[in-house]
Amino acid sequence: MGNVKVMDNIKVMDQEQTTPPAFQLMLSILLIMGVLLASLNVAHAAGADTALEKRAHDGNPQAQFQLGNVYLNAQGSLRDVNKALQWLTYAANNHFPQAQQTLALLYFHGWHVPENALTAKYWFERAVQNGVAEAGYYLQKPEFSAFTTISGASGAAALHIGIYGKVKPAR
Repeated sequence: MGNVKVMDNIKVMDQEQTTPPAFQLMLSILLIMGVLLASLNVAHAAGADTALEKRAHDGNPQAQFQLGNVYLNAQGSLRDVNKALQWLTYAANNHFPQAQQTLALLYFHGWHVPENALTAKYWFERAVQNGVAEAGYYLQKPEFSAFTTISGASGAAALHIGIYGKVKPAR
């Protein structure tokens, strides 16, 4: 019966419960931090790099490669794979070896694009020609044994690489 007395002394809270002020403060701080981080990400992807965009539009292959990576690695709705492929292809067509290797890997593994061994082989070959030794390792893979060496952008390879084939994009 001692339990009954204790239970009689427990005050039942009203239906309207309040959140402790410290918890409200913590939630507010987390919300503000989230909004700030999101706005920084949007500003970065949506125009804070106008100098990078200008250099890319002016035909600088390193800037084209960097801008392609910005679009490829952006988070959430800011990721734009089509723009990433466009800029990476501009850079690759401007003989930028890292862009050639990146495109080859994307097509070889099917990351963000349909897997395409012919296109991958084309870009691996271009990367080897521009000094990327790792690309030669991939060319030894059995996936490429069915394809002959591509000596230029013709035939089926031209269909895949010609989509964004301009070296300097139009503004």
